[in-house]
Amino acid sequence: MQGCLEQIEQASTSKVFLSKDLTILKIQANQNDPLIFQSFFCATCQEFILANGLFAAPERHFPGHPLAWVPAQDEPAQGRSVQLIEDWLQTAPISQSRREDLALIAPQTNSLSWGLVLMGHEGSNWLTYLENYLNELADCWLASLNGFDTAYFRAEEIWFRPSLKYNFAWFPETPGE
Repeated sequence: MQGCLEQIEQASTSKVFLSKDLTILKIQANQNDPLIFQSFFCATCQEFILANGLFAAPERHFPGHPLAWVPAQDEPAQGRSVQLIEDWLQTAPISQSRREDLALIAPQTNSLSWGLVLMGHEGSNWLTYLENYLNELADCWLASLNGFDTAYFRAEEIWFRPSLKYNFAWFPETPGE
C-alpha cells in the first residue's frame, strides 16, 4: 500500500528545476520595496516576476498560479532583516581600529554597496562571506519552496499562493563548472 501512495504522490507533482546562479542574482536585485517592486517566483510559469510599486500587484498575476516571495539580500523574510555587515565586522580579519572605523560607516550603507567601502583584502574577504551567505540563503529558499522550515524562513511565509504539486530542485551542475 505504501508503494502505491508514493507513486500517486510522485505522479501528482511536477519537478521544477531552477538555476541557482539566476536565483542568487534575483535575490541580490530584489529591492523588496513595495513602492518600487518586489520579486516573486511563479511555479506554473517557472519564471521570476516583479510586482507592486511600478508593476501590477501579485494578485493580478494569473489567479491560481502559485507565487513564492523571493527574498532580498538584506531582508530574507518580509519584515525581518539580517545584519550582514555587522556580522562580518565581528569576524573579519582586520585591525580593531579599522573595525571601529567601519562600524561608524556600516549603519549608513547596505550589503550591496558595502564592498565599495572596503580596501584590498577586506573586499575579497567580504565577497567570500557574501557569496557563502547567498548560497545558504538560496538553498534555504529552495527548501522552503518544498515545504520545509529553515534557518531563514518558515515555509508558509514565502508563499503568496502556495501549491503542493511542484517539487523544486537546482539544475544539476555540469562537470567542469
